[in-house]
Order: sequence, then C-alpha cells, then structure tokens
Amino acid sequence: QVTLITASIKEFNISLQADARHVEAARPQTIQSRLENAIQSENNDFISSQGQEQEMLLRSQDAELDELTESVTRLGAVGLTISEELTDQSRLLDELDEDMDGVQGRLNAVQRKMAVVIKKSGVCGQIVMIIFLVIILVILVGVLFS
Repeated sequence: QVTLITASIKEFNISLQADARHVEAARPQTIQSRLENAIQSENNDFISSQGQEQEMLLRSQDAELDELTESVTRLGAVGLTISEELTDQSRLLDELDEDMDGVQGRLNAVQRKMAVVIKKSGVCGQIVMIIFLVIILVILVGVLFS
C-alpha cells in the first residue's frame, strides 16, 4: 500500500513538473509568470511534503497492524490450548463418573449383604458387627492419613 501511494505521488509530481516546464517554455517570463512559477513551486513542495507525511503515517499503521496480528495469533494459540485442556478434563471427568458408578454398584451389593447378615445375627451379633466395623474404619483412616 505504501509503495503504491508513493509511486502515485511521484508520478503526480513528475507530471506537475513537466506541465510547469511546458508552460514556462510557451510564454515569456513576466512578473505574473514568475509569481505563478513561485506559487506552483510552493504547491509542489506542499504536495511532496504531504505525500511524505502520508507515507510515514501508512508505515506506522502497517507496523501497528503487524503487532495486532501477532497479538491475535497468540490469543488464538492460547484459545486452542484452553480448548484442548477442557477436552482432556471432560474426558477425565467422564472416566471418573464411570468409575464412581462401578464403585456405587459394589457398595450397594455390600450393603445388601450386610443387611442380610445383621438380620440373621440378632442384637448381640449386631453389637459385635458394629464394633468390628468401627475397628476396620479406624484402621482404614489410619492407613489413609499416614
């Protein structure tokens, strides 16, 4: 973009200079023609300086756009990483849910068996069973936290 605008400005300046030469060659130098030449020269200088300022502005904008592109690219990469992590976490949660379902089924089976044993054992057997289960619970907690 900058190159295209710069080329257009140079072509315009060359065209203006050529037109000015043809005008100078066609008429004799009078005060009015000198004044017109001075004005034309000032106009050419102004156009040239404006072209340079526009070129600098376009280069600055291109640099800012390049920085913005890099930032968007980095954000895209971060987004993809987050997406992958969420997919992995979802898979792990699904596996955990399946494992919990299996454990829940086994726990329910053990509870049914315990209920049958408690019914058959009577009150004295229930007290012994409760003491036995409390001892097992204490051992398991001790193993778990050691």
